[in-house]
Amino acid sequence: MGATNPSIPHRREVASLFDDYAPLFDHHLVETLGYVGHEMLADAACNVQKRYSCAVDLGCGTGLAAPALRGACERLVGVDLSVEMILEASQRGGYDELWVADLWYTLTTLETGESDLLFAADVFGYVGPLDGVFDEAQRILPTGGRLAFTVEAHLGPEPFVVQASRRVAYRADYIAGLARQAGFIAETFGEATLRREAGDGVPALLSVWLRQE
Repeated sequence: MGATNPSIPHRREVASLFDDYAPLFDHHLVETLGYVGHEMLADAACNVQKRYSCAVDLGCGTGLAAPALRGACERLVGVDLSVEMILEASQRGGYDELWVADLWYTLTTLETGESDLLFAADVFGYVGPLDGVFDEAQRILPTGGRLAFTVEAHLGPEPFVVQASRRVAYRADYIAGLARQAGFIAETFGEATLRREAGDGVPALLSVWLRQE
């Protein structure tokens, strides 16, 4: 399960990258790159349901999404591979629990029905194939639960590609096909601009998937 392409950073490399990035993360992402993905995704997830029993913020980073999610969640859990990011999130507050763990450990150890919202803002770009993500989400989420995430968009013929940044970008029909196979329907799914680089908008996909019976 997970990325097998050697050009995708290994989880130890990702943890080290974001440990170093943590003190500058908010300023660079929000102020320099104009990032709004966390807010747009939280709005989309919370507009379709006003209250979740337990939301798990996968790859929570410094906790940027916590203020937008907090009012819609009875229990809010933040998970990140980077210790330094978790420390920053702890300082921001808003989470009931914070875990230092990687994505696959979290997804494979969450119990069935433990969460009714799996939230991942710009996290899956370090994963590669997403079939395992949808399989675990299908197991974890109850009927009516939601998987909400953003990824960078890919317009070429391949289902996904590793970019020069070493982040993965995905075709919309690849994601839609996996969602259908796993028993999800789209409540929100389309192109969006979540941040800018060198003055240009970076094409992305914003999606909220509803778990059917």
